[in-house]
Amino acid sequence: MSNMKFVLCSVCALLLGMSPAKAESIYVTGVLEGASAATDAGSTWTLLLQYTPSATAVAAITQASLIVNRVGGGTYTWSALDGSKTNTVSVLTNKNTLRVRTNWTGDQSGLLGTNLSKLTLSIVSPTAVPTEVASAANVSYIMNTATSISGAFEFDPFAPFGDTEQILVGIPQAVPEPGTWALLAAVSGVIGRRVLRNRRILSA
Repeated sequence: MSNMKFVLCSVCALLLGMSPAKAESIYVTGVLEGASAATDAGSTWTLLLQYTPSATAVAAITQASLIVNRVGGGTYTWSALDGSKTNTVSVLTNKNTLRVRTNWTGDQSGLLGTNLSKLTLSIVSPTAVPTEVASAANVSYIMNTATSISGAFEFDPFAPFGDTEQILVGIPQAVPEPGTWALLAAVSGVIGRRVLRNRRILSA
């Protein structure tokens, strides 16, 4: 396993409170696009989640954090999953698409998304995996070969954002930049700083 993959798995495990041996991680980043209010377009988002690999087409998401940096100002974080709703990573029947569905109880401020915080993401590879199974190997392959990432994030209340639905456009095969590591550390406090310290040791 490369240092970068090990570090990313460790970040997911520590930020989200899981052991790397018990769960696999997905990291996606991108921009908001097509929002009705021009002030939101170009805002950046980062999704960091962990899921338990499955022998079926559907794997359960155990932890997930969404961070949105709004161009109009402010950083907003969703991290408390709504366990009464769908939180899954699925391999679709075409076997070249991952469908991520996640619901939160609201953002960390308790002011946004308390009525609805629903993310849906499609991650598409030009090459199908052998089976319609959400195994670690299949999910990793689609993530590593994806050429298209798109979806939507719906949340209510949504102010100061301009609309309840924001269109998500992801960057295929993105890896965390130094600034993203720092942001994740800030969000998660002491645990995040410990991860950054471990990353420096591994990179030395």
